[in-house]
Amino acid sequence: MLRPPGVQADDYAVIVLEGDSAARMGRAQKDLDSLGRDPIAWWTAIQRAFDRGDISLGLALLYAFDGPGSPRIDNLRRAVFQAGCGSV
Repeated sequence: MLRPPGVQADDYAVIVLEGDSAARMGRAQKDLDSLGRDPIAWWTAIQRAFDRGDISLGLALLYAFDGPGSPRIDNLRRAVFQAGCGSV
């Protein structure tokens, strides 16, 4: 459970994290390493993951700390966040 300091005891979030197999995560890391800092390469990889229904990989790429910033990618990050969390 996650609860910020100073909030009521019944205000919390439960976050479940799941990992894929070591082999799949290794392949994903190789793909990630091959993207470099090229926003077009990242955009293409994100779209391909979503197009083939691999939502987990698409979101991992979209929000990767190593991912480049670009107006197109930043707008998608914002849109996905707002769709899931509402306007903040």
